[in-house]
Amino acid sequence: MKAGLRRIGLQARIDRDTGWPKVKLARITAGDEAARTPPLVQDPWEALFRSLEGRATAFSCPVEHCVNVNGLNFSAFGWHPFSEVLLQRMRDPTIEYGGSLLEAYYLGWQPRSAAEALIAFDDAPEILRRLPPHYMYLFPWGNKTLDELDQAVRAWYRDDCLEHGQEPEDIVNAGFKEHGPVNRATGQLELKRLTAVVDSISQNGYSREFGDIGVAMIRRGDELRFLNFGGGLHRTAALRSLGEQEFPARLTGPKIIDSSQARFWPQVRRGIWTETQALRYVDHLFDFDAREWAKKIGLIAK
Repeated sequence: MKAGLRRIGLQARIDRDTGWPKVKLARITAGDEAARTPPLVQDPWEALFRSLEGRATAFSCPVEHCVNVNGLNFSAFGWHPFSEVLLQRMRDPTIEYGGSLLEAYYLGWQPRSAAEALIAFDDAPEILRRLPPHYMYLFPWGNKTLDELDQAVRAWYRDDCLEHGQEPEDIVNAGFKEHGPVNRATGQLELKRLTAVVDSISQNGYSREFGDIGVAMIRRGDELRFLNFGGGLHRTAALRSLGEQEFPARLTGPKIIDSSQARFWPQVRRGIWTETQALRYVDHLFDFDAREWAKKIGLIAK
């Protein structure tokens, strides 16, 4: 879809500065091209402060320190179904969705609530235990109401489907790519997207043409993690499967999430999350042993 639009001078622009995509058509200009490939620095702090000065700047983000919302991650000791199914495909190029690790993940991991969707995190707010899984994005540092979050995630899901040629369905009934259950069409589409991305990178090298991968920087003391949130999860998985160490990234959403400021986070001040729960969620994003979890549910041979 994007390539076809570009051939006639249009682009599907996705505004993810708030972390929530909104697709709109826009004419490509020389300025747009430059904005998609801003200067690249090594230090994320330099990128942060340059962006605060109004100078768009990307930084080299370590794949090893990237983590998903639910705790699945791309470290050497981590596990993510997207990168794992690509590694499976490298071992067996004939693999299809049926019988793949991705299908096994969607069949084997079907959380019933937003609390369960935060994998093996046992201190989620009580309200998340009563809400559908797509409310897993009710971050302690976020500022959306429940209704605003529901609408945002549904819009994100709808736009993502349309962008990739899939007819949107109700997110609760059709499922969401972060976990099962999903219908077969969604599972097949995810594998197709992953395959297309890894094949393109393998054959043509990594391109910044459609913008840099969006991440939010999480700080815990002197440690950093980068939350894949704002576009680029498929690319991150592809790069991980190819053994790449880093990629150009841009800071999105809140840009910096500092655990020392947890008591000031909006959902903590509203009483949705306690400060203790919020800090434990940060610990989950840093410390969760995703590979061991995958073994427990049968996705990795023990």
